[in-house]
Amino acid sequence: MNIGDRMKQYESISDLKLTSRLPIIIRLDGRAFHTVTRKMPKPSYNLLDAMSNAMKATAEDMETCFFGYTQSDEVTFILRNDQSFKSTPWFMNRVQKICSVVASDFTYNFVKEAYRLPISRKTTFDARCFVVPNIEEAINCLIWRQRDCNKNSVSMVVYEKLREKLGKKGAKQILNKKNIKDRLNILLNDMGIDFYKMYDLSFINGIGTYKIPKEYKRKAKTDKEEETYIRTEWVIDKKLPIFSSDDGREFLHSILDIQVIR
Repeated sequence: MNIGDRMKQYESISDLKLTSRLPIIIRLDGRAFHTVTRKMPKPSYNLLDAMSNAMKATAEDMETCFFGYTQSDEVTFILRNDQSFKSTPWFMNRVQKICSVVASDFTYNFVKEAYRLPISRKTTFDARCFVVPNIEEAINCLIWRQRDCNKNSVSMVVYEKLREKLGKKGAKQILNKKNIKDRLNILLNDMGIDFYKMYDLSFINGIGTYKIPKEYKRKAKTDKEEETYIRTEWVIDKKLPIFSSDDGREFLHSILDIQVIR
């Protein structure tokens, strides 16, 4: 065996692949983002815009991607590679390839979007990917991340408001062992802040990206009249429903459910 074949053999041992024909979830996280965003207001809607725009740009380059969801410094992508029994998985379901490409692509897109933000240090994102047994579990993953979004957004606001008055130590003492309901009550009863009325849905429920059909018109080849054609385009949705509700599940099913072509 020559040196090239030997090196490739070493490589192949770690070249893991995801199980075929199952929904794929890719999750990205910002590395040490509490230091990256140290100088930003909390919440920062400019940061949310940078994250959502980077998410959309990344999704557009991902084959078989159907949905993206971002909250805080993280992004979740849902992919399906079973539209047809003849379809080829993106990067042949190779874990290292998928994770490295998505992490680097998203970091590049985020840096392009965030150049005007007061970023305190270099920005990088890590990625992991895995499969779930069915679409219901993919939806449950999104429900899990959205619940985390709601919890984190409440906790961020109440901590920042208390920190302004009492300092870090005082804020942490008051919030110790307080659940989300307790924290909402502190905001409402002690500070007069109705959380769900004061802050945007994009901060409370997170932001999504997905494709929708869009109608275009062009001149027909045979006559002077215009003809209509449909193309799908990625959009950013800042008014997402609660995924765990009946309407939210129906919304996600309308995007993620596809008919397999045999």
